[in-house]
Amino acid sequence: MINLLIANVTGSLDRLIPRIQAAHGRAVETANQLLKLDDVDIVIVDDPSSCIPEIGTGGFTPNRHLVYCHIDPSVNVSEDEIYASLCHELNHARRYDGEGYGKTLFESMIFEGLAIAFEAEVSGGQSFMTQALESRHDTQALVDQSKQQFDTADFIYYTWFINDTSGRLPRWAGYEIGYYLVRQYMKKTNKKASELVLEPAANFRAS
Repeated sequence: MINLLIANVTGSLDRLIPRIQAAHGRAVETANQLLKLDDVDIVIVDDPSSCIPEIGTGGFTPNRHLVYCHIDPSVNVSEDEIYASLCHELNHARRYDGEGYGKTLFESMIFEGLAIAFEAEVSGGQSFMTQALESRHDTQALVDQSKQQFDTADFIYYTWFINDTSGRLPRWAGYEIGYYLVRQYMKKTNKKASELVLEPAANFRAS
């Protein structure tokens, strides 16, 4: 079972509940079929500070059995973006059956890159993050610039994956690199993201 719990004591999410429920139903079916995933609690919370401002949703998966999906009720959040966000986080949950988040920057990039690639697979490439990252054309240069730090475990997640306030890295740099490397590996192996959810990060590095 993949449970849905909506934290809504203030009623701020009332108008979005039908969309949340519909997206949850779709995500459960997708996760069951493509990831062979079960036994997860999904908690929906009103938390604009943890959302991607453009789409009003975001997420966090701290372990195999728990997903948080953040919603900004001031944004006209679409069912499709809630669905994409849930699928992204459920991919993380399944990866905890293997290496999980990892310890190094590279392992974290693969963790996030696989989830973005899964978003692309289930949304037909239409999710906001998929389109945003695929519009970038200098990712190989970013990889070359960053690869000396791939093995570090002493990195700041916010700087690499959200926003580098110094401007040295582009917004979502870690996602960009991870998604790029996963796509290269998918081409090499002729496999879908859903088939690689438990693939060791070392295999992406070796390729």
